[in-house]
Amino acid sequence: MGHTGVHRWRATAMLSGLLLIVAGCTGSPATPRRDATAHPSPIAPTTAAPPTTNAGAAADAPCQFKLRTDDLPTWARSGFRGPPWNAWPYAVSSGGDIVAVLFGYPFVAPEPSEAESQNKILWVPKDPSAGELTVDARLVGTSQNADVGDISFGPSIVDVPKPGCWRMTLHWLGPTETIDIMYGAKP
Repeated sequence: MGHTGVHRWRATAMLSGLLLIVAGCTGSPATPRRDATAHPSPIAPTTAAPPTTNAGAAADAPCQFKLRTDDLPTWARSGFRGPPWNAWPYAVSSGGDIVAVLFGYPFVAPEPSEAESQNKILWVPKDPSAGELTVDARLVGTSQNADVGDISFGPSIVDVPKPGCWRMTLHWLGPTETIDIMYGAKP
């Protein structure tokens, strides 16, 4: 490995360690159902995610999930210790005001075993005075809802009962928005 490759690997490893510390240690009113320690996972788009965006997702619209692996928006970088800004995949809400950073992606349902990475999402609002966040989850194309527990801006574990595309409806001080997130089947 050349000098540039070693430098890039070290920078990525250092950022990953810092992100784990920040994500695992940030105070949050969220009430996860189990230990909230993030585990690194490969950043690879899933083939189950269609190449669409969340913009204007209606309640009965097909899955609008789009996994992003480019740099986080500038406003979503607070709390992260520096580049690279693409160390974790993320999704953007339908109105573009909230980012869901997906730690442990790809997610699995029902909830992962203790040995697997957790379904952890860091919810980041564009407006730091956004208030509280509550989330309702529904399996796209069905009437099945999921109790995802107490959620707020910051890190939370978001487990759902079955694989598929789950529409997270985000209620906060701004307009109601949605983010669709894919959960695969447990191996």
